This record gives sequence, C-alpha cells and structure tokens, in this order.
Amino acid sequence: MMHAAMTEHRSAVEPSSHRATGVRGPKLLVADRASELRTHIVDALSLGGLYDVAVVETGAEVLAQAAAQPFEAVVLAYDLPDMTGVDILRTWSAQGTPGHECPVVVLADEWAYPVALEATAGGAFDYVVKSPDMVSTLPLIVVRAIERQKLMETARDLELRLAQQARYDPLTHLCRPNHFQELYGRELDRLKRYGGFLALVLVDCSRTLRSLGDRAAKEQFLRMAGLRLAGQIRSADFAGIFGRAQLVVALPETTDTGASAVCRRLAALFTELCAEWAIGPAGQPEVCILRAGAYLDLADYALKLVPEPGPEVR
Repeated sequence: MMHAAMTEHRSAVEPSSHRATGVRGPKLLVADRASELRTHIVDALSLGGLYDVAVVETGAEVLAQAAAQPFEAVVLAYDLPDMTGVDILRTWSAQGTPGHECPVVVLADEWAYPVALEATAGGAFDYVVKSPDMVSTLPLIVVRAIERQKLMETARDLELRLAQQARYDPLTHLCRPNHFQELYGRELDRLKRYGGFLALVLVDCSRTLRSLGDRAAKEQFLRMAGLRLAGQIRSADFAGIFGRAQLVVALPETTDTGASAVCRRLAALFTELCAEWAIGPAGQPEVCILRAGAYLDLADYALKLVPEPGPEVR
C-alpha cells in the first residue's frame, strides 16, 4: 500500500507504441506536493517514454527511494512538508548515500538568491522557479544535468586510469620505481616503529633480454614475467620493475629463510620463461635508513658475483 501511494504512474498521453513495447527511459524521481503543476511536470518528463518517473511527496520518501534504487536524476521541490530540498542534499552529502552522486534539480515557488546559492553549493545542478512556462523547459534541464553527470564520471574514470598508469608499468603491471619507493618507504617506517622483518628479492633478466632479437620479443617476455611474478606473491607483497631488466619483490614480515624459499619458487618459474637469469635475496636491512634504490644496489652487486649464466639461486 505504501509503495502504491508513493509512486505515480506515467501519464496516459504517452504514445501507444511506448505502452505496447514496454520501453522505459531512465529512472527519474520527482518530489513535490500534489498539485496540478506537479501533474504537468510528470506528464512532460514521462511523455513518449523520456523518463520512467516515480513521484513522492515528502523528504523521508525521497531518502527512502534513493536508498532503495538508483535514479538518473532527481527533481526536488525546495519546500517539502517535512524538510527542505537543501536538507536532503546535506543528508546525502554527509552520509555519502547514493543520492549524493545523482544530479538534482531544485524547484522553488519563487526566486530567492540565498536559497539558490545554498542549493547549488549543496550539490544541486540547477535552481528553477516553478511556473507554467517552466514545464516545457524542464526536460531539457534534466537532460543536461544527466549529461553533465556522465561527463564528470568519465573524467573521474580517466583520472583514475592516469593515476594507475603513473603508479604501475603498463607492460608488466608491476610498480614503477617511484611507486615502489613509496611503498618501500612505508614499510621502513613500519619497521622503525614496530620492528619486524623485510626482505627484498631481485630478479636480473638482462642476459635474457640481450639475447632476444626484436623489441616485440622483449616486451612479450617482460609481460609474461610480470604476470607470472604477480601470481607468485602474497597480497601483502609488492613487486616493481627497475629499468627494463630487473624485477624486484618486497616481502614484508619475511625472514632471510623465507626469502630464500621465494627465490626457489621464482627459480622454477623463470626456468620456464628464459635460459639466462639470476635471482637473489637482498637480506634484511641492518638499519632502516636505506632507500630502496641503495638497498637494491647492494642486491645488484651480489648478483654480479654470479660467475656463470643460467638458472642460479643465491
């Protein structure tokens, strides 16, 4: 009974083809007191299946509907019986609820600059004064609000992808040197504070890469090496690539014995991938002041002491 009272069906003036096919547009929530103007608003938004409109009359119903299902946009009257439209915007913002990410158009009985400023500052896309003339332009305003929201989501996705590319090498999907240094620095801070263990394992593939002919073959090798390496480490571990020939794995809370065991697993792994490589643990930091680069220089020096090429574990 409550759901039936909260939701108003689309107007009967919609084309018969829309009714026959059952095609529905994006979900739209309209929140306003019952009135002839509200009926015209709902008719304009639902005409021809432009939107699948749900109608409520109170702020509590708005919050409940937005929490229960996603909406493409909300048309929200400022003066609802139990709270204002700005109160709803504040609630969404404070709670981080789904409605906070939904474009909102606030409707008001009259123009008031402080209210308009408060609504737009609270996240509303637009502030529109109710009038008979407004009914014909409201669908366009809602369309623009939805388009803007999609553009913002696309921009956020692009920003996340760019940030991901800055942290991880696109070929191997391992940490870039700067990101590895950052993670390594956090581990050193943890050791300074709480003590414990931290081991590094270095995989030198320079001999194999020099033996491969073209660039495509080298990239294929590194791609497979990164994929296989990521599959061999724990979620707490992190691996990176330095230059184009050395892969490094940081092993928090791992002793020298544990690092040697990891080396043995990696030895079996890289035997399948290449004929010439060297793997070695860098051991534990005596004092927690070495940068990752300096620490790896020590491991690199140890690997250079390996006299013969081939699968060796140190």
